[in-house]
Amino acid sequence: MSNLEYMRKWRAANKDKVADYHKAYRERHRDKINARCAKWKRDHRDDEVRRKDREWKQEHPEKGRAYSRKYALENPDMIDKARRRYRANISDGYVRGVITNRSCLVAADIPQEMVDAKREHIKLQRRLRSA
Repeated sequence: MSNLEYMRKWRAANKDKVADYHKAYRERHRDKINARCAKWKRDHRDDEVRRKDREWKQEHPEKGRAYSRKYALENPDMIDKARRRYRANISDGYVRGVITNRSCLVAADIPQEMVDAKREHIKLQRRLRSA
């Protein structure tokens, strides 16, 4: 039996001791842990805001669409900039939009293999046009 297996079994058999140890560790190193958590929150504040925004939009789809429309009307230059970036990077969303444009399909109907094939097709067309 390896040391790792032994430790797993010991921890499973002594859950109270392990919990007490972790509790004591957290009490001894409270300042260090709090500082690390605060630093992580500062570094990932944008991710947290995006996550909360995404959750809110899922809970309130009508309000989310209305907010998006209002933002698009008030900031057309930002929308154009994002569209140019998607087009230049040939993102999945852009390719799915190209495939579903003027059809009854929705983006979710398109398999990833078709997206990859269309992306290569677009790259080839761009190379031929620039040559």
